[in-house]
Amino acid sequence: MKSVVYAFEVGLNRIEASHSINNIASGRVLEKIGMLMEGQSKDYYFSNSGFQDSRIYGMTKEQ
Repeated sequence: MKSVVYAFEVGLNRIEASHSINNIASGRVLEKIGMLMEGQSKDYYFSNSGFQDSRIYGMTKEQ
């Protein structure tokens, strides 16, 4: 959480993150630090198991 606070202190207004829809634990971590799920992207990235759908999270300084 300290790195999120630091990012906003040095001037960022928005932070984004994503994770594979198959990795539910990663989504919980993002939500725990206050990020909100904003949507889902089809075939967002390529991994060893092929193209993966991803959930997109975001947080603004105002939040």
